[in-house]
Amino acid sequence: VSAPLAPNLLVAADGGWEAKRRAGACYAAQLAFRRYDEVAEAFATLRALTLDGVARAEALHLLPARRVARLSGRGWAARMGTAPAVPGRG
Repeated sequence: VSAPLAPNLLVAADGGWEAKRRAGACYAAQLAFRRYDEVAEAFATLRALTLDGVARAEALHLLPARRVARLSGRGWAARMGTAPAVPGRG
């Protein structure tokens, strides 16, 4: 993850957050390298500031299927404000 997603939809995530936390805990090797669980919690808490009565929010970026089909990997990365994961591809 090099940059946060540029969302156009936020949804309350409180109801499923514990399940998400438990699922993430299954990746102990990755969490030992970088605390992705803490990053996810921080982003979710930050995003929730714009929603009433919500402690955590998930960010989504919705696009019509036709538009997605026309985007290359590089085009998607540019739209999201990130560099492509593999230079020269997409």
